[in-house]
Amino acid sequence: MDTGVLPADMAVIDFNDPQTQVEWRDRVTKEGDGRRLPPPPFDPATAPADLAGLSDDHLTRLRTLATPQPFATVTGTLDRPAPPMEAPSTIIACTFTPAQARTLAATGDPVFAPMARMDLRHLPTGHWPMLSRPADLAALLDEVASGRRLLGGGGGEGG
Repeated sequence: MDTGVLPADMAVIDFNDPQTQVEWRDRVTKEGDGRRLPPPPFDPATAPADLAGLSDDHLTRLRTLATPQPFATVTGTLDRPAPPMEAPSTIIACTFTPAQARTLAATGDPVFAPMARMDLRHLPTGHWPMLSRPADLAALLDEVASGRRLLGGGGGEGG
């Protein structure tokens, strides 16, 4: 949901600009005992797209319950086949549209290229649809799992 398949030999940190990478490494050193990435501040002023649709209560809950992430999961690469195995796959895109994903896939972008052959669904909200649009997310997941397409509203390919 709201992400693609991590290509072989790429790490999560590689998807961030150099300044963010330095900031994360600094936070790990200063706040994470040298091995854990502290949770983000969940500040709508600095991450409006990711946090779209969240109430103050949602943000408080995220801040309260979030835990540090082992930094090795951010900096390590996955051992996976390149290209990824062919399997039926669905992306529920929240912070980007299926049209944007297809455009980036056409450029050969290593993250978006595999999406060209995936079922792309759009649920316009932030990165946390389980909080911002839980009923719509549940309906879309049910639709995907059952092989149905909802007619009108509630998701579906669009963009």
